[in-house]
Amino acid sequence: MSEPKRLTRRQLAVIEDLFAGEMTESEVLAKHNISAARYDRWLTDARFCECFERRLARAYREARLVLARHAPKAAKTLIDLTKCQKEETARRACLDIVAP
Repeated sequence: MSEPKRLTRRQLAVIEDLFAGEMTESEVLAKHNISAARYDRWLTDARFCECFERRLARAYREARLVLARHAPKAAKTLIDLTKCQKEETARRACLDIVAP
C-alpha cells in the first residue's frame, strides 16, 4: 500500500500546535486524540519528519531574528550596568561583555 504524498490536516495541526508554545507535547497529542504509538509512527515517517524539521528551523530562525533585533539594546544595557553602584552587578556586566 503506497503512502499518501501529503501530510494530513491532523498531522499539520499537531505540528503547528507543538510550536505554538502554549501546550506540552502530551497536551497537544491529547487535544488531537493522538496516541503515543501513532505519534511514534509519525516520527518515523520521512514526510512528517521533514515538515517537523522545517518548522523547527523556522522557530530557530525566528528566535535568532528576535535576538538580533534586541542585541543593540542588550549591549547598551550591559554597558550601563558596568557603571552600577552595586559592585557585584557592575562586575558581572563587565564579565558578560568580555566573555566569548
